[in-house]
This record gives sequence, structure tokens and C-alpha cells, in this order.
Amino acid sequence: MGGKRQFLIDCAEVGQLMPIMRRIHDRGRRSLVILAYHRVMPLASAETYPFDLELISATPAEFELQMSWIRDNYVPVSLQDVVRNIDSGEPLPPKAVAVTFDDGFRDTFLHAFPVLKRIGNTGHGVCDHRLCR
Repeated sequence: MGGKRQFLIDCAEVGQLMPIMRRIHDRGRRSLVILAYHRVMPLASAETYPFDLELISATPAEFELQMSWIRDNYVPVSLQDVVRNIDSGEPLPPKAVAVTFDDGFRDTFLHAFPVLKRIGNTGHGVCDHRLCR
């Protein structure tokens, strides 16, 4: 990810503004953050990639860092958990986050799934799918 959006995120994290921004955003409510990844794949050279670079959400190394950070700073939930909480009327845990993929590209299986499986096997993982266990 790059450009203006990443610059703002970097500035917010370096300036430790994220907790303040979260409080302003949430306004005392519990919210759900849903991260939608498109492609997780290595990128050797921007010049050789035949498609729009904006389609790549993260390289495998970036994805692993992001999932580790999520595991350590948020409460990963599945979309099944979200539906279950809505049906039961129970609130989601504070700092709930769901990681999703909008397409079923091969690179999701090759690059993202092993990271989710590895991090999910720690007992505090970001993947509660039966395949990650």
C-alpha cells in the first residue's frame, strides 16, 4: 500500500494518534473494523507487474507484519462471530476486527493462508477458520 493513504497512516502511528482517532471514531460505541484484502503477493518489480499495482493489498512480508500487529493489538473475529453476536444481541468485544478477502485468487491461498494458519495456531490468532486450526 502506498500513496497519500499510507502516508497518513504512517504519520498517525508515528505520532501515536491512532488511539485518539479511534476514540473519536468510536464515540463510546463498540465498532467492528473489517479489513478487505484484494491480493497478497510478492512484487519483484513494479515495471514487470502487468496489472494495476493498487490491486496488491500487501506483499507476504507486509501481510505477516500486519496480521501480527492485529493479533497483538486487536481482537480478531470471524464473520460468523459477527452474525452470532447480532443474532444474540451480545456486543462484539472491544477492538474487534475481521480480516476478509474479496476474491479467491491463488495468491490468497499461496501467500495469505500460510500466514493466517501460522499466526492462528498461536492461540491468539487472526484466523478461526477450521482450516487454520
